[in-house]
Amino acid sequence: MTDAHPRNLRVWLLLWLLCAGLSALTVITRFNSTVDLAYFLPAAETPQESVLVDRLGQGAGSQLWFIVLPEGFSAQPFDASNEFRFQLENSGLFRSVYNGRQTLSVERLPDVIFANRYLLDDIDLSQAGVNAAIGSRIPDLTFAPDPALEDIIAADPYLSSLEVLSKLSADQSSATMTWVTPGGRVYLVAEARAPAYEIGAQQKIAALIAHIANDQFGTVAQTYGVGAYGVELQRTIQSEAQLRSLLAILAIIIVLLAVYRSVHVVLLSALPLAIGALAALAAVTLLFDQIHGITLAFGFTLFGVAIDFPLHVFSHGRSGRAALEHIWPTLRLGAGSTVLAYLAVAASGSEGLAQLGVFSAVGVSVALLVSMTLLPALLGDVTSVSDESAVSAEPVRLRHHVWLLILLLGGSVLFHGADHLWSDDLSALTPLPAETIERDRALRAEFGAPDIRYLLLLQSQDLDSLLEETLRVTEILRLHPELVGSVQSVSDLLPPAVLQEQRVAMAAVFKPEFAIQAAREFGLVENAFDAFSSNVMALQRRLLLVPESYADTVFEQSIASGLYEREGVWSSVLIPGQIADVAVFSEQLADYAPEALLIDLKQASVSLVQQYRARILTMLGIAFVLICGVLLAVLRPGRRLFWVAGGLLATVAGTLAVNLLLFDAISLFNLMAVVLVAGLGLDYLLFLSRVALPSDNSIANSRHAILASVLSTAAGFAVLASSAVPILSGLGFTVLTGVLIAFGIARLGSLS
Repeated sequence: MTDAHPRNLRVWLLLWLLCAGLSALTVITRFNSTVDLAYFLPAAETPQESVLVDRLGQGAGSQLWFIVLPEGFSAQPFDASNEFRFQLENSGLFRSVYNGRQTLSVERLPDVIFANRYLLDDIDLSQAGVNAAIGSRIPDLTFAPDPALEDIIAADPYLSSLEVLSKLSADQSSATMTWVTPGGRVYLVAEARAPAYEIGAQQKIAALIAHIANDQFGTVAQTYGVGAYGVELQRTIQSEAQLRSLLAILAIIIVLLAVYRSVHVVLLSALPLAIGALAALAAVTLLFDQIHGITLAFGFTLFGVAIDFPLHVFSHGRSGRAALEHIWPTLRLGAGSTVLAYLAVAASGSEGLAQLGVFSAVGVSVALLVSMTLLPALLGDVTSVSDESAVSAEPVRLRHHVWLLILLLGGSVLFHGADHLWSDDLSALTPLPAETIERDRALRAEFGAPDIRYLLLLQSQDLDSLLEETLRVTEILRLHPELVGSVQSVSDLLPPAVLQEQRVAMAAVFKPEFAIQAAREFGLVENAFDAFSSNVMALQRRLLLVPESYADTVFEQSIASGLYEREGVWSSVLIPGQIADVAVFSEQLADYAPEALLIDLKQASVSLVQQYRARILTMLGIAFVLICGVLLAVLRPGRRLFWVAGGLLATVAGTLAVNLLLFDAISLFNLMAVVLVAGLGLDYLLFLSRVALPSDNSIANSRHAILASVLSTAAGFAVLASSAVPILSGLGFTVLTGVLIAFGIARLGSLS
């Protein structure tokens, strides 16, 4: 692998340049990114987990933007609020915008509701029923004259459209919510047309809101919601990736210059990393439709173990080509074991982790091959890369008490903290800062948005049967206010076909003369209710409502989150609000609707994270067994194998223990960071326990390379530990402490 013949060098150089070019072309033509949290969730295994995963980032409220303008931004906050709403409405980016100042009119009622109001509501269209409906509206027309209300009554004397909307808006806003506070603080809610996962569209919305707030009112608007957080996350990841990458690269360069005192060496060290990173990114781009932002930020750090390869070439190359040939089996063993761990991560059950595993495995493999095929020839005369005095090679003496002590200490901490060892909080997987999540929770409470924890799930292979059952359960629950305060149900928007047909049939008794007669009876002009009559007469020709009827309307997401089909099974989700007693509710539900499944989203999220972690630990356990098998086959049974395996186990235990002591629990991303620590620790352990060649300074060179690796890795991850993204800062700290523990075990446990 280290043949320096010029012809071989040219061949390898050409091959790797071709690889880099093709990788770059693949990335340029196919790259597509996302920040959707669902990428880092595992495949759901239970109906409860399925509903949880389906609703994350895709529920009916996922397209809402909550906008807050600060106190004192305008001398006329009411007028400013209306102007802000007007500009948002006319941008074409929103389906609707609310600021608490909407006037009631036919034009402002959703078309799909107003046009289909008599398919959505039970009304009596006999002469007596029409008389009663129009008679009940006379006080509204007499004591509160309003042209907009008159138009609504003329077209809908039963006020069925308002009745339907009142069911849909139950528990959606607080009666005490003040859209413009006395101090001039303004609130608006806008529903975007684009789904929350379309980051490009969300970025346009964020830019528009910022532009209006700044240019029109000279202020900064605070924005909340799934789309707003996606934009914030994208911006944070990009800025953090740029800043932290530059700082980390600068720190590593300074360390390498201090250790090797050669610009040539520093430049060459970047070659395998650059080609490996390009190949890794191309592999992920080819295998996945979208690359998560965390894969980019997190993947490049997991790939950091590859820095060891060029450093070993530089340090061991001081003793000549034979020394480089001698380290190849050890490098190959360490890299292969690390790749096994990353492949275990890739098989852990989520697309995000699969991306991370593939990225790291491909990057490490390519970086190793580039280091061994190109660097020895390109390095030239390496005997001057360091003036470290030669140390005569002596047999390595391995001391077991060091790793045993760390293993016992780390194991004791983990054992005593076993009851809170792992973090089961699903929110720990989000890169958003804790204060952002808390602000969101506070704002939603201020708006009176319900804290949705419980859902009811109904399923059937037949859509009509499911809609009938959904309506039945909804009506039963609404008859028992002592059990549940409210119920949001898709049946309010989509009654079963048989019920719609019954309403059409009942409307057949209506004649336009009924409205004329009622108008005369109450002293109104005969044609006062012509719009109402026309709508009822057209009911016989109107198509029945189906899920597609709500496409491109404000209710599209409500239908999508409350009714969906997957693998031939239809699911309906009801939202019970203000459950008085969950135990009693569950007991009564078993009697009223035994086929309905009550879902506790909090419990489902804990279950999801637990089974996620169990799968990851299982895969990593399998990888550890395979790695031990590889080590056994290569190192043979003996003192060195025992020392390497024990040191690796102690490194993992010590790193997890430090995380537990400082952060009170270990998250899934901390666990991923430990995989990188294990890869670096294995490298240190293997090289510091090698048998030296008689003619070189192998042990001194290994120590030199590992010291350079520790210093550069620690410098790079110390920069990452200061990141504003919680996941990245946690990763940086975990790797930083883990590398120091691994180095201490390997260095103090080996003497020569």
